[in-house]
Amino acid sequence: MNELTTYYLEMKSVSSLKEKTDAMGLEIHECETDQFQFNQFFYQTIGEQWGWYDKLVWTDKQWKAYVEDENLRTWVAYSGGTPAGFFELKKQAANNVELAYFGLTPSFVEKGLGGYFLSQAIRAAWTWEGTERVWLHTCSLDHPGALHNYKARGMEVYKIEKSEQSHKSKLAGFIIDCKTHDLNSASRFWADALGLKIKIFPGEEGEKYVGLIDPYGRLQIEVQTVEHESRVHLDIESDNIEAEVARLEKIGAKKVTEVKSWCVMESPTGQQFCIVPKASSQFEQEARQW
Repeated sequence: MNELTTYYLEMKSVSSLKEKTDAMGLEIHECETDQFQFNQFFYQTIGEQWGWYDKLVWTDKQWKAYVEDENLRTWVAYSGGTPAGFFELKKQAANNVELAYFGLTPSFVEKGLGGYFLSQAIRAAWTWEGTERVWLHTCSLDHPGALHNYKARGMEVYKIEKSEQSHKSKLAGFIIDCKTHDLNSASRFWADALGLKIKIFPGEEGEKYVGLIDPYGRLQIEVQTVEHESRVHLDIESDNIEAEVARLEKIGAKKVTEVKSWCVMESPTGQQFCIVPKASSQFEQEARQW
């Protein structure tokens, strides 16, 4: 297990804020209408860089309740009309306001926008009526410059926690790779062969994947079209992709490539498989902790 360091920072007076004032074209607006899909989009798009996996298993109902809570407010940053990042503020007891989530999308990281954006996030927290303290936490999995940015804006560390970073993983299911341009025929064959019902996915996803429904709800099974030779590969889901990859490398697997939010690996005997973010509803109950 690797050591995880968590830093807790606070600001007790708005006078402590050291603002960076060059917006560099960034425009920031509060979301006046709650749309949980918007928060969900940013959580997934930004979070895949820094290991935000906890809410990936949330249902629409959970997301809706979270976003529509009167104590949660959301701001979005735009650059040239393009959504570039977001932050969420949560009002808590004793007039505390937490900067719950803060980040830029991958296209806008390392462009010098973080200082101004964070300044505006902290300023927004202090303009929330009754605020007496603003706080947040970050950890060693976050952007390497995050802690420096928080301190540079006037936040002060009041607690540091060190812990062994454990993680969980489990078999998620399997994907049947078919070298074919007739996905419908391929999926019908495997549905009939396995005695499973077909699930059609919407949009572009449905052009490449067809789901096969596990009647017990334990495995994700899909048929997909590929350019390489036909094969079957396993998916292992984990709440910490990096840690799971490292664990498997120690026992002989090797990393093949990283694709979006998952990693393709190869076993010592040549089979390729994927490490993907946790998504099954049974993950917490069934996953093995390492």
